[in-house]
Amino acid sequence: LSQRARQMNIEVVSIQPSDFSPYINEKGQAIQLDEYECNKISIEINMFAAYKDISDYLLILEKSSAPLLVIKKIAIDKQQSNILKIDLIVEAFSLMPKKDAKKKA
Repeated sequence: LSQRARQMNIEVVSIQPSDFSPYINEKGQAIQLDEYECNKISIEINMFAAYKDISDYLLILEKSSAPLLVIKKIAIDKQQSNILKIDLIVEAFSLMPKKDAKKKA
């Protein structure tokens, strides 16, 4: 995420990922597919960018399919002329082998 942002003239101030955790549905069950479970990680990103650059970046994030990325929260404050301060929380979803499947292998 940070490398792509920097390629697009976005100044990344910080990136703070959480730990991977199982993705839980509304019934409180972990989402699973065969021997895989769906996991998610939240990533908090603080950056500065011009309006055009951040809009292009957000489009790329939304079109991402591997891993699936979802923008959960965004806060934008105008700083100078056309520079914006952006605080972003993104969730990434990934299929990972179940813990018990690893033991069988």
